[in-house]
Parts: sequence; structure tokens; C-alpha cells
Amino acid sequence: MPIENLLRNELRTDVEEYIFNKPFYGNEYINVPKVKEYVSSFLKGDHNNGWGVWHVYSWQKWANYHVTNT
Repeated sequence: MPIENLLRNELRTDVEEYIFNKPFYGNEYINVPKVKEYVSSFLKGDHNNGWGVWHVYSWQKWANYHVTNT
């Protein structure tokens, strides 16, 4: 699966929305600025760890739907 291409193109707007514009679930346990920097550097092409970004993105999307909307 071309996860890097998918995250940087078709899913980019959604990734940016859930990582940068919505409340970050788990912020009391995670260094959120570092995670945002990691995702931002991926989107700029500085690294190709798409699966790492996918985990953060899918976790935030899941949490937004299941935790913050309850």
C-alpha cells in the first residue's frame, strides 16, 4: 500500500485537520509539539515514515469520534 503517497495527497487535508486543528487526544501523556513536528516534517518530505504518521492520524481520528464526541 502506498501509504506515504496517500497521506501526502488524498488524505493530506484530513491528516492536517486531525493533527493540527483538533484537540489532541492523550496530550497529557504525549509531547504534542514533537508529534506535530514529526507529522509536519513527513508532509514536507523530510522523512518517509508513513506508517508512523498513519498510527498518529488514525489514533486521533478514532479518538475524536469515540472519545471526544461521547
